[in-house]
Amino acid sequence: MSLPKIDIFSLILEIIGAFIAWAFKGFKGKLMDEISGPYESSRKSWRNLIISIIFVFLVASIVISIQKKNEKNKEDKKGITIIKTE
Repeated sequence: MSLPKIDIFSLILEIIGAFIAWAFKGFKGKLMDEISGPYESSRKSWRNLIISIIFVFLVASIVISIQKKNEKNKEDKKGITIIKTE
């Protein structure tokens, strides 16, 4: 007897999307109501996938913009010369 294969990546995306949808609904009901079954390809699955992809791109763009801002600040600080006057 073999266990069914679970694609971890799709499971993670499903959970992220379901949690965000659940949060938008004001945490009413159960989180499991927002997750579709493992062999079910439904509207919930597509909704969760789209929400997760948007969320991942949003987080990635925020992280990239913060990194660019930090690199720019480091470059600006390197060009500053401090002169002490007494």
